[in-house]
Amino acid sequence: MNRFPLWSTTRQILHFVYPPCCLVCRNTRARDRVVCRACAENMEALQWSPEWSRGFLSHHSLEDVLDAVFIAFEYRPGTSVPTLVYDLKYRGLTIVGPWLGRRVGGRLARTSLLEREPVLVPVPLHVRKKRERGYNQSFLICRGMSEVTSLRVDEGLIFRNRYTRSQAAEQLNAAERRRNVKDAFSLHPGASVPPSVALVDDIITTGSTIGECARVLKEAGVKWVGALAVASPLGGDHAGV
Repeated sequence: MNRFPLWSTTRQILHFVYPPCCLVCRNTRARDRVVCRACAENMEALQWSPEWSRGFLSHHSLEDVLDAVFIAFEYRPGTSVPTLVYDLKYRGLTIVGPWLGRRVGGRLARTSLLEREPVLVPVPLHVRKKRERGYNQSFLICRGMSEVTSLRVDEGLIFRNRYTRSQAAEQLNAAERRRNVKDAFSLHPGASVPPSVALVDDIITTGSTIGECARVLKEAGVKWVGALAVASPLGGDHAGV
């Protein structure tokens, strides 16, 4: 039974008169209310393999804290990815998060990484940042991934214990990024530690943030820690492959 028949009817009329436009090109009807077919296809997929994963981790000195990394797309100007990530993080378009998550989850399902059935853990925001934004974009991505993979999401395993500078906005280099997030994350007191965790973020650049989260989890006793992201600006050429 529809508890809100008036709103349902109004929404249908609005969608008929003003069909949802694509969030990327802004002028094409989007069948799923997010992105049109052409813009969805304009996302440069990275071809994952265990060798690619090992090369990426080695290149960024993350092999001691991460067991695998999966990045779905390249963050490159001219593709749809930068627009979608910006819309999600800075324009409050929360619908983009689950949509991206479903895209990542669909590609992840073709790999062997799901065999470990990791718990999806979004990289946490500081409470102040989350209050300012109103949501954690990584959690929204997790929700979409969970829809496709049926993996459990745990937003309460780790938390950011202090406010850190915006690494992207201030254009910090790799060394500055590592110092910025050092000891910035903690395990929640009394948290139940699962054997396998997949940390989820929107973008991986140097890997400093997700690597610091992974270090905390490894020290807490998590046996396998992976990193999953929508995109990276580094692409395959920088991943050691």
